[in-house]
Amino acid sequence: MAYGVFAITAVGVTSSSLIAVLGSMGLLFSMLVFVILGLPSAGATVPLEAVPPLFRWLAEFEPMHQVFLGVRSLLYLNGAGQAGLTQALWMTSIGLVIGLLLGGIVTTLYDRSGFHRIPGAVEMAIAEAHQTQHKSRSVKARLPPGTSTN
Repeated sequence: MAYGVFAITAVGVTSSSLIAVLGSMGLLFSMLVFVILGLPSAGATVPLEAVPPLFRWLAEFEPMHQVFLGVRSLLYLNGAGQAGLTQALWMTSIGLVIGLLLGGIVTTLYDRSGFHRIPGAVEMAIAEAHQTQHKSRSVKARLPPGTSTN
């Protein structure tokens, strides 16, 4: 169970990083990498020997194949490292680190550059803050002297 949580976290962080980096296209790219190319290259339903060479090559680093190796080792081979668990842990860890670094570095650069994902979001937030202040001032102005809004 712990490996499953770890693998889900690694894929989730990497996918979120791709979305942070690429915006809406990151969602499509994540789906392409993790689902559309991941399922045939996993080797879980169709042996890698029976798939085209592209999918065998992808299986070397594709997360779905690493998850398959780890789960197979845990379920059927007593969690033996030589049966794929060690490789699965290492590759999942590398994927998590890549996702964290990619997302962290790019979003930090993005924020420091002063860019905003939603056009007009900053202006909208400032306008709402001014509107709230104006409403609170107008309420205080209508109250009789000596009373408070609390």
